[in-house]
Amino acid sequence: MTTASPLTRARRIVVKVGSALLVDQSTGQVNRPWLETLVEDLLRLRARKQEVVLVSSGAIALGRRELKLAPGALKLEAEPGRRRRGPDRAGTHL
Repeated sequence: MTTASPLTRARRIVVKVGSALLVDQSTGQVNRPWLETLVEDLLRLRARKQEVVLVSSGAIALGRRELKLAPGALKLEAEPGRRRRGPDRAGTHL
């Protein structure tokens, strides 16, 4: 029997990074010190031959300043790159 944690035994690890961690909310700039620490952690996982999948919801948060968008929640139709379309094959709206 092994005593290794499930994290160290995993072949693939999915890391979800939200905009609150990725972007300094007061300046709109990348939270560089935190990001550097994340990269170090991801490199350790890769050194153990683990596959890493990085998922981020921070793209809009990073682009807000450049796009001159006001702070706060965005309506779906205001999100860059998103267009309201008709029903997809599953019958839901995107």
